[in-house]
Amino acid sequence: MHMKRLSAAMSLGVIVLVAAERDQAPVRTVQTVVRAARQDAGITQYLVALPHIAFGGPWRTQVVIGNTSGTAADVTLYYFGNDGNPLSLPIGGVFSDHTALTVPANGEQIVEPDWQSTTTAEGWAGLVYTNAGVKIQGVFLWHNSTDPADKYTEAAVPIINQSGSGCLIPLPGSASYTMPYDETGGKFSGYGFANTISGPVTVNLTFYDQNGQVIGQYSEQLLAFGHDSFLLKDKLPQLVGQKGTMVIGGQGIVPLGFRFTQYFTFTTWQP
Repeated sequence: MHMKRLSAAMSLGVIVLVAAERDQAPVRTVQTVVRAARQDAGITQYLVALPHIAFGGPWRTQVVIGNTSGTAADVTLYYFGNDGNPLSLPIGGVFSDHTALTVPANGEQIVEPDWQSTTTAEGWAGLVYTNAGVKIQGVFLWHNSTDPADKYTEAAVPIINQSGSGCLIPLPGSASYTMPYDETGGKFSGYGFANTISGPVTVNLTFYDQNGQVIGQYSEQLLAFGHDSFLLKDKLPQLVGQKGTMVIGGQGIVPLGFRFTQYFTFTTWQP
């Protein structure tokens, strides 16, 4: 997005071209972090995922991890870039492509990549844990450069669980599901898609208007553990002025949707 107007040529990860440096001290949120060797070599699919993360520039992403059980819970977050390779990101000034932590019984921890850079990085996170008491959600924060340094627009986002339990949004056991879109009245939609499996997958999107008529289609291939994000009007400009339903196809593909407004606010779409 442009600094003064939320408009055209931008991705979710670069929603303004440049954001002013903010001199606010980094937030130290992770209390117990173990940075050992990455242990996900044998994983062929991440059943629990945050399909989009963005940090730096105007964006911050927080992963809030609660433990409602009476025993400590081990949780590991594995980070991936658009190309599907491990994404090394900074937390507390230390770069790593994963975060392993222990959440105390009935406790909570927040994982947040450092966000002070003027440029935005993006990707997605796969999560691994075994304690059924673990409850996870994400929070996106966006800063308008004309606002005070501590003023953000915020929205909670769903952590996607393809196994059907344990997180905010359990997905059905099929390769197709739906999500709204809205390109009317100064609003516009953007989406992040993550491929949670270890092979390439084609994302197939079909768009229906409010009368149930097909008015657009789009497809692209995501690499193994790959990711992409875009504003809908950049891919299908014919949808400007329309709203309706998007049907998403692609085994192992998980989405995260946003609806932005011209007033520097946004909310999230849920599948």
